[in-house]
Formats: sequence, structure tokens, C-alpha cells
Amino acid sequence: RNQDCFNLGVKLKNPVKNPEEFAGMLRYIFENLPETELPEAEINALIHSITTFKKTLVSKGGIVNMHELSQDFLSNTKSFSRGHCFYIYDYKKNAYELNSDRDIQRLYFKLLDNITGVKFTEYEAFKADKFLKQIYIEIPKYNKIQTEFNEKMYVNCDNGVYSIADGTLLPHDPKYILTNKAHSSFNPDYKDKFETSAFKEYLDRVTQKCKDPETVLMLLQEMIGLALSPHAQEVQKAFALLGDGANGKSVIFAILSELVGGVENTATVGLERMSKKGFDLGELEGKAVNIDPDMQYKDSFFTDSAKSVVAGDMVRINKKYRDPENMNINITTIVGVNRLPAPTEKSKGVYRRLAIIPLYTKFGSPQEYRDGQVDYIADKNLVKKLTIPEALSIVLSWALDGLTRLYKNNWVLTESTDCAQQIEDYRYESDSCMQFYSERLTKVDDPKQRIMVSDLY
Repeated sequence: RNQDCFNLGVKLKNPVKNPEEFAGMLRYIFENLPETELPEAEINALIHSITTFKKTLVSKGGIVNMHELSQDFLSNTKSFSRGHCFYIYDYKKNAYELNSDRDIQRLYFKLLDNITGVKFTEYEAFKADKFLKQIYIEIPKYNKIQTEFNEKMYVNCDNGVYSIADGTLLPHDPKYILTNKAHSSFNPDYKDKFETSAFKEYLDRVTQKCKDPETVLMLLQEMIGLALSPHAQEVQKAFALLGDGANGKSVIFAILSELVGGVENTATVGLERMSKKGFDLGELEGKAVNIDPDMQYKDSFFTDSAKSVVAGDMVRINKKYRDPENMNINITTIVGVNRLPAPTEKSKGVYRRLAIIPLYTKFGSPQEYRDGQVDYIADKNLVKKLTIPEALSIVLSWALDGLTRLYKNNWVLTESTDCAQQIEDYRYESDSCMQFYSERLTKVDDPKQRIMVSDLY
């Protein structure tokens, strides 16, 4: 009887992380066994034996118990999986870090080194593969995602966790399930510095030719905020920065990349590539933002797959050497275009999924400026100026303000007459019937007037 109780307790041990709760659970079980009554002394002895018992992870002969090793590892780390991705909390970086299959295999050798003190050689790499497979078998038992502490409501910054709802900064804690991190610090008192910053000067210049620069600035602010904390299902928009070359788009893309941690956290899957079968959509997994700085002109650039990704709907993800998965990808897509290609589909869905931000200002050489060909002389050091720590903190704080405003507006983007006009122009240019109707037909009030079909066509 006591051996059965001990075996039961050992089986229950790994998934439980709080020792006091575990001991209390065991006491409740042993005090309420059916058809038997354990003396208090035996209950205490059993609880002590179970809580202090350590399973043999590696035998004296060097045989690794993969099942026990993987459970021991998962029960002693803050980790979770999402789709094909496995994350472990890094207490030095105060963030959940994406671990590739190779990273997990390296962890296997590190664990064995810590347990045995023996360096394991490369010929045992096949055992690391077994450990990897066992991790993915066991992880669902520990995969308890707390939706109230996820990326929908918080942004991880260098100096704490930003609350989108009220704009406050909270201490870092593994309970916040955040896979993205802004590589800068939030400053609640940034506004005075913002007004005199090089970033504010840049924003004023790139929007000065817009009819309503203020609303375009607000839309840019919300876009950068959404790059830091994607809300695909709530917003359901892809952003298109529209304008001829040398109009400041590349500066925005460089700032965004720096904020999210560089190329390793940035996907570059264009809207036109989302229509393909294969592994393109798999590149979006585990990334902070999706940026295509120079979108290709393809007729089928915004097909059903692209619209599903933009709206956060379920899509099928294929990755090499892994089983396909149906999942929702929460990511913000931002593209740069000189002109938008005509969509093959004329439904409202295409135009509803796009937020077009026009940038009309031209930057160029001193000679081009003297000749009146551009509006400003391009500052080749501008990106460096805007990505030093103090300047980047201003950008981050400004963008997070926009994110909080967006949350309070129920995730409805700021309405801009410039952007609305761009959508209307885009709809007109891509619809030959609408062009014919506007340019060749005249509406009259007399219902008796008619036109012959042969004349119309």
C-alpha cells in the first residue's frame, strides 16, 4: 500500500512547481484514501520521501532517461510552446527567448554536463534528437498560457513591462507571456524631449506635404506601436508606406528593425509571397514584425492567404522537417511601395485590409536641392542619430502612447483624409469600370433619356 502511494506521489511530482502546494495535495490524498486510514506518522514519512526523492536521470552506465530528463527540465524552467516555436524565459534578458531545435539540442548536452560532469561527444548527437522529440511530447502538459498576461495587453521594454491599458510601467516578470521585446526603455516623461528631437523634425518633414499632417503622424504612431505589439485580429490592416524613392520610408524601416532587435526578429515576407504554397508563411513564426521595404509588383499580391495573415485568421503553416500546423499568426505587416499594383479581386476586402500612408516629401543631394528637385538635403547619418539609446527611447515612448490611444479607441485606427483619399484613388485606378463610368457617362435626371447598348460598348 505504501509503495503504491509513493509511486503515485512521484508520478504527480514533476508537473507541480510549488513544493508547499504539492505537499498539501499529497496530504489531502493520503488522508482520504478509500477503504483505509494511514496513521499521521506514515503520512508525514511518505510526504518527506516523495518531496525529497530525486529520480535517476542518467544511470551509472551512462544511459539517459529521456522521459525523466525532459520532465525535470520543463518543471524547472519557465517555458511554453506556440505552433512550431519553443520559448524559454531568460532571466538576464527579462524576456522569453525563441529556442530553435539546435538550441534545444545544445541544452541537452549542457544538462548532461551539469548532471554527470562529463563532456558528451558529437557521436551522441542522435540522443539529442531523442531529447528534442521528448520535449515536444511533454511540453503540452506544462503549456498553460495565461491570456490575461500576454502580448495583447503588454509590451516588454528594457526597463520594464508597459501596460497598454493605462500606460504604466510594471516590473519584469515571467508571468507576462511576451515573445517580442522592444530594445529600448520607456520614458513616461518623454514629451518635452520629443518636441525638440531629431525624430520630431524628421516626422514633420516627411508629412509636411499632406493635407492633414497631424492625422498622418497619428497613424504612423499607431503603426509603429502595432509593430511592437501586434493585434492582427483586432486591427486587420496591413500598412503601405506609399511614395517615390528617397521619401523617408527607409528611415522608418531602419528604426522599426532596431526597435524589435534587428534582422533576426524581423520577417521579410511580401504580401505577394503569402499566396504561394511551401514554406514562406513559416518564416513569419516567431518574428516580431513583417517588413517588406520594396514590395514587388505582382497582380496577385493580395490573395486569400495574404488577407488571412493580415486579419489574424487561421492559416496552414509548413516548416521543413516538421508536421504542418493550422494556426493564427499575430504579426503586423508593413510594406514600402512606389505604386500599388492593381488587385485581381475587386471586393471590398482588399481595400478594407490596407492602410495607405502617403509620404510626398523628397530628399536628395545638395545639388538636387539647389536645383529645386527635392524638398530637403538627405542626412546620411539620420538613422544613426535616431537609433542611439536616448533617441530610440523617445521613438519607443511616442509609439507606445499611440498604442494606448488605439486601445482606448477599441483598436480603430485614426481616420486620415490623406489616407482615405489614397484608398479611394487606389480603388478608382484599379477598377476600369469605375473609370469608364466617371469619365464617359453623365448622370441625368430625365428617366426617358436612354443610350443604345451598341453606342455604350
